[in-house]
Amino acid sequence: GGMRTGGDVCKALAAGADPTAWIAGTKGEIDELANGSSTDYYDVLGLAGAIFGLASAGEDFNPTAGAHAAASNLVDLADILANYQISSGGFAWNANYVIPNDGNETVQETAYSILALAAVDPVAYHFEIKSAGDWLKGFQLGTGGWEDWSGSGENNEVTGEAMWAIAKADSIPEPATLALFGFGLAGLGLLRRRRKAA
Repeated sequence: GGMRTGGDVCKALAAGADPTAWIAGTKGEIDELANGSSTDYYDVLGLAGAIFGLASAGEDFNPTAGAHAAASNLVDLADILANYQISSGGFAWNANYVIPNDGNETVQETAYSILALAAVDPVAYHFEIKSAGDWLKGFQLGTGGWEDWSGSGENNEVTGEAMWAIAKADSIPEPATLALFGFGLAGLGLLRRRRKAA
């Protein structure tokens, strides 16, 4: 699915390999996603992984088929993904199960959604990223690890993904800090120009 292919794009980039084939495969995976159908249980994970991989590669995409054909770019796809977040902060395992207080949140979908939204626009999706990170922290087991969904049992892969996503969510500054930081940099630029002119 898109999560695996998106992950392959990231691995290719990290290894310094040419990601072209993986990028094409990831785009094809998005066109094949069939939201919430009985044959596409992992539609949310597929979308999140694909967005993460393409955004990490600096690739935009306009889907032409499948459930997301109406989207025009990665931002549209990220907006669709953000709608799969349940009010608890966690993301649903399937597009048809965005139901509060029904136990449909899963760690993998939530972790990859954090990574995807942060890769597309950490400022625009600040609230979604932070609340998803908080949900992950609250879902941690007493052992220190994570299980994918309640009762599924501790899983090392899922634990690693949760930790990765929490680190990403925690690294994103508050919007007020970002605005202040931007103003601070602009102010420094102004000071430099004045000094050169003097």
